[in-house]
Amino acid sequence: MGGPKCSECGKPLKDAKYKMCFDCNQKHKAQQGDTKSRVGLPQNYLSDGYFTEAGHLRDELIIEHAMAVAQSFKSHEVTTGQIRRFYGHLRQAERRLASGEPFEAVKPALLEMRPLAADAVGRAKAENKDMSVLKDFIDRNVALAAKSQKAMQEGFVPHFMYVVAYFKFFNPKDGKG
Repeated sequence: MGGPKCSECGKPLKDAKYKMCFDCNQKHKAQQGDTKSRVGLPQNYLSDGYFTEAGHLRDELIIEHAMAVAQSFKSHEVTTGQIRRFYGHLRQAERRLASGEPFEAVKPALLEMRPLAADAVGRAKAENKDMSVLKDFIDRNVALAAKSQKAMQEGFVPHFMYVVAYFKFFNPKDGKG
């Protein structure tokens, strides 16, 4: 008589725990596009910067945010090779600082990561892949790291290292690196 009905078309449902019939559910999924759950960067990501008031790397950048970024990369099908390309670029800039080059001389190498990320995302779009989360990660971190040598060396570099570690944890069989 008055059993559960589909919220979309009104057909009777076999089980009250569902809100839509199978057909409407399939249409809804198709309208949503990719049915894979895509996760973005954490809410308020980097809004408090890299460091605590005492000048230490914020705990969430070591664990929670690094893990969330890695999961986001995985959900957007970013490969180990793509992540390592940018991490390697950052480490090369860090080595230049360690060899005595001034931060202002190394800063352009850091800033060029932004157009390189844009290029990678553009290439992925040509293959119908959405890797905008990688560009967002690079853009936010480079903007913050470009402010000072400490932000780059003691903020971005270790945070990115933790992201790489968690990404490998979530993608143990990704041989694309």
